[in-house]
Amino acid sequence: MTNPRPKDGLLDTTRLLIGIVRVLAIIGMVLLGGIALVIPALGPEGLKDVGQGMTMTHAFTLSFMLLLAVAILVLLFKGLGLLRDIIDTVGAGDPFAPANADRLEKMGWYAASVIPMMVVIVGLAVWLKGVVENIELDARFDFGVVFLALVLFVLARVFRYGAEMRADLDDTV
Repeated sequence: MTNPRPKDGLLDTTRLLIGIVRVLAIIGMVLLGGIALVIPALGPEGLKDVGQGMTMTHAFTLSFMLLLAVAILVLLFKGLGLLRDIIDTVGAGDPFAPANADRLEKMGWYAASVIPMMVVIVGLAVWLKGVVENIELDARFDFGVVFLALVLFVLARVFRYGAEMRADLDDTV
């Protein structure tokens, strides 16, 4: 049951922002992926400005961390695509479409998948800071992604329940 809605500035603005962030994510994937490939090619001599005592093991570790960051950006890109699809159904007057519950659950799994990648990145950053002098790395875990995953899973259940209630209502009318 869809009720086409008049133009909604908030939905339109959010859709535009999602498009911009998705483009930025693609740019980030390309840049980080390229840097991850170049770092080992530079060798220890080319990486002396990154930190003193940098070895090839450290270079490959740094590249691996960047590739994990690329994977996180891929999940962000895909998750924002799902959010855009949810916005489209809301704009069409069908917010409790069963597909939206599936989309939210998938977004929850994307967010949950980021958690172990972040743990690995932070662990490797802490290790690198301990063995390479003067290296500048931010080694903090963001618990926001944990709560994001939980909220998305809860919202998926809410939307699934809303879709079931709507189907029951349609059957009784």
